[in-house]
Amino acid sequence: MEAIWNANPNVNMLFCFEDGNCFEKLSDAVAYKRTTQMDYERVERPKEKEEVNEEVKETKTKNKK
Repeated sequence: MEAIWNANPNVNMLFCFEDGNCFEKLSDAVAYKRTTQMDYERVERPKEKEEVNEEVKETKTKNKK
């Protein structure tokens, strides 16, 4: 999935099927579901790690003292 996210930086959610097909639009996923009789799963782009942001905050706090 990481390759898909990297290739599509503006996409935040995909509708993915067990056969590996993924769609950006719900309408496309519903049409594919009707054709294949398979169900899809909503997959959201993983959030960036909070740990990195916390480390920056800690560093700024220490520098202010």
